[in-house]
Amino acid sequence: MMLRFVVRPKDSTEKSWWFMELLSRVFRITGFFLLIASLVFSLGLSTGYAQPEESATVTVTGTGSGLEVSPSPATLFDLNNMNPGDYVQKTLVIKNNYSRPFTLYLTAQKVVPEEGEKDLSEQLNLRVTLRGTEIYDGRIDDFATSAVYLGVFNPGAREELLATVSLPGPETGNEYQGATATVLWTFTAQSSGEEPPEYPPEEEEEVPEEEIPEEEVPLVPPEEVPEEEVPEVPPEVVEIPEEEVPKQEPKPLPKTGEISHWLFYGAGGAMVLCGLVLGLKKKQ
Repeated sequence: MMLRFVVRPKDSTEKSWWFMELLSRVFRITGFFLLIASLVFSLGLSTGYAQPEESATVTVTGTGSGLEVSPSPATLFDLNNMNPGDYVQKTLVIKNNYSRPFTLYLTAQKVVPEEGEKDLSEQLNLRVTLRGTEIYDGRIDDFATSAVYLGVFNPGAREELLATVSLPGPETGNEYQGATATVLWTFTAQSSGEEPPEYPPEEEEEVPEEEIPEEEVPLVPPEEVPEEEVPEVPPEVVEIPEEEVPKQEPKPLPKTGEISHWLFYGAGGAMVLCGLVLGLKKKQ
């Protein structure tokens, strides 16, 4: 027999009926994912134990844009040769990588098989535990038909949801050989719009404020300050004494156009002297 459990994200356009009744003024970060359980069994009369194939742990992470499933697509259960009486356990990790706490809810919806096919979900049992507390133990098709509260996940929180699927032996007959089952799991996160405080706020004692009576301040007219008169200072007049220029007799200007009489006196004397000298030489 083979058991296959697949997880993939759900179309964001689908909405759960209960989600519309949440409180107003709440910022909702909603992620819808499919946890598809495809259970195919080949029943036989031989006894033995289930031989699970190793598969990666499925992680549901809350982020600023909603919920994310990794790896995507993921296989939660992938088992071969599962016989009546066997059971398989798988872990689904829930983390909050967002800066605000969120509240997580889970709903499950069974997909009706096609006409003529046997519904294996009528035989499978499911046990779910979270934080070490059992939240469900019963038939797989009766789990989370209405919203199941999974708790509040603070920033940085990491929790493990343990799911155990079992196939009871005596109740499982050959009529379920080749039967399958598909179940849709929808996770919805609700987050408030308030940022969580980094440290718990300290309670401050309220100190009553003392009422101080307001005193009326009398209005005092402003004092008029007389303007000081600045005496006008007459400009100083500096008298510069005039210097007397001494009066001088004008120098006689030389006469032009007249010949000096001393010239005639000299010429005449020279001629007389020359005549006397010549007369003395003649007598000798």
